[in-house]
Amino acid sequence: MDMNDTDQPHDRAGDAMSHFVRRLREIQHVPVNFIQADEQVEVLEPVDDGIEGMLDALITQAPIYRWSNLNGRYVLYPRDAVWDTQISGIQITDVPRLEAGSEFVTQVRSRLPEFDLSEPPMLGDPRSPVYTQPVSLPASGSLVQHLVALLGVDPQIIFTIEPSPFGDRVLHFGQV
Repeated sequence: MDMNDTDQPHDRAGDAMSHFVRRLREIQHVPVNFIQADEQVEVLEPVDDGIEGMLDALITQAPIYRWSNLNGRYVLYPRDAVWDTQISGIQITDVPRLEAGSEFVTQVRSRLPEFDLSEPPMLGDPRSPVYTQPVSLPASGSLVQHLVALLGVDPQIIFTIEPSPFGDRVLHFGQV
């Protein structure tokens, strides 16, 4: 399978890394969470060596990225230190995911005004478990740890943070 294939119209936005992650999710049903870097990745040579081998190969080819397995969730994200920023005082308990995501973004922006993250939009059925499953976030942790907590218990729920046409970043939830 050519993971750089961009024949689909919806695949034309983003860079090679975002295309690769999209294909992993849509074709192989791998629940990889993804935060797109500001820098573009032009070409990737995919390696079929299990998920961790694949992620290792990706970050070797695109060293602006790193990956972690947090609570059994794979997250591919930029090496930028902002993602390691510790946030404390988060008070989100047993709240539907979409509402929790919006509240989390609001709380983060109040603590880190330079952080240009927009609240997650509703895409699709508002009754979907992607939006309605209750989640709880730890009172403190890194940005990435909190994002993983927003996934809740369903291993098929994923998040993406990518640039919007307006220059900020947008948090999306989905399911593989």
